[in-house]
Amino acid sequence: MKILVEQRVKTLEQLAALTREQYQAGMATIEDYLAAERELLEATIELANDRDARIVLLDKHVGNLKRTEAMAKERVANGVASQAEYLRAKAARLQAEIGLARELERGEKKEPAVSGWER
Repeated sequence: MKILVEQRVKTLEQLAALTREQYQAGMATIEDYLAAERELLEATIELANDRDARIVLLDKHVGNLKRTEAMAKERVANGVASQAEYLRAKAARLQAEIGLARELERGEKKEPAVSGWER
């Protein structure tokens, strides 16, 4: 099963990179890119062996979404995107930060891990 999850992660990494490039070029929607990022996070979290690994993954995800939010803001400023696009990117970034904060608050408690998308 681990091999299948690893293959899924590699596939989703390619999908996320492709949809990011397409979004930058105006050929994909913000929703397409955010969905790919979310699926990638969920798959990589499944492979995470411990809390520290989950924190690293969640932090990386927050960083990706911060860059996406900045890109969306720039697209709005350039008149090639709507304010709604920016707000979707911002909401996704905030959700990712909430997921990271929850994992950090969890500390050494034995609660099940969540990515922030499940709540």
